[in-house]
Amino acid sequence: MLRLSDIPRQFLSTRLKSNDLLSTYSKMSRKRSNPPNLARWTLPFIQDRIALGSFHDNQLHAMVLLKARQRSSVWEISHAFCTPLGYNDMEELLITSIRMATAAGADRVFLRCENSSPADEPAKRVGFREAYKENLMIGSIRPSKFKPLELKKLQHSDLSGVYDLHSSVIPSNMKFAIGLTFEQWLATREDSDGYIQEYVFKEGLATAVWLHINWQRNSITADAILRPEYKLSVDNLIEAAYRIIGYQKQVYWVVRSHESIIANALIEKGWRIDSSFTVLVKPVAKFVPQTSMLPIQV
Repeated sequence: MLRLSDIPRQFLSTRLKSNDLLSTYSKMSRKRSNPPNLARWTLPFIQDRIALGSFHDNQLHAMVLLKARQRSSVWEISHAFCTPLGYNDMEELLITSIRMATAAGADRVFLRCENSSPADEPAKRVGFREAYKENLMIGSIRPSKFKPLELKKLQHSDLSGVYDLHSSVIPSNMKFAIGLTFEQWLATREDSDGYIQEYVFKEGLATAVWLHINWQRNSITADAILRPEYKLSVDNLIEAAYRIIGYQKQVYWVVRSHESIIANALIEKGWRIDSSFTVLVKPVAKFVPQTSMLPIQV
C-alpha cells in the first residue's frame, strides 16, 4: 500500500508515464485528465481511499487507486496506471484491491473501463463480470416543437421513487449490480465532480423520469432514466434538459445498453457515439486474509 512518504520519489507523472486504464462516471467526458492528487489517497486518517503500488528495483511500475462510493459496502477501483513491465502485476494488484475493499466492509467492487482498455482482461480474469455497457453520446439540438416535461428538482424524499424507477427499467440480470434493495442502491450511487442538478417527473405517486446534469469546467454531461410506457415523452424530456442547459451547447449524454428509447431519440437528432464503456462488478462475500502485496515503505 502506498504511503504519503512514497510520493516525492515515486510521483506519477515522472515515474509511470501511463494513461489511466480506468474511468469513472465523472471522468467519462474528459479525454485528458491530470494525474490524481496522490496525497488524498495516502493520508493515514482517510479511511475511504486506498492506493496500492507495485515496485521493481525500487521503482513504481503499477498503481491502482480505489475508493468507497456512498457507503463502505460498495467500493470502486477508480484509477489504474502501469508501465509495460507493471502490466504483468495488474492482476495481483486487482486481487489485493478486492481483499482490502472487502476488509473495509465491501460486498461489491466496481470498475469502469473504456472498451479498448488493457484493464478489461485482467479484471475479468480475477472475477469481475460485466454489469452493463454504456455509450457516451455527444451532440446538441436547437429549440423544437415539443413541450418540455414539467420537471421538479430532486428532493431527498424522491430517492425511493428513483430507485423504483431504476429497478423497473433495468434487465433482471443487472439488478445484482445496482442493488436488490433501496439501501444497496443508495450505497451504489456514483459521485460526480463539478455542479450537479437532479430532477424528476412524477405521475401521481410514481416517478416516471429522472434527469441528472453534471456541469464541469470543460463539459456538460446529461443522464436520464425513462419508464418504457412514457416512450412517447422522450422528446419532451430532451427538450426539458435543453431548457435547463441552454440550446446549441455541446453536451454529452450517458446512455446505457438497455436505454434504447433515449439512444434512438438522440440519434434521430444527429447525436453520435463518442466513446463506449463497460462497467464491471465483483461481488464479494467475506474477507479473505491478505497474503501478498504488503504495505511498502520506501
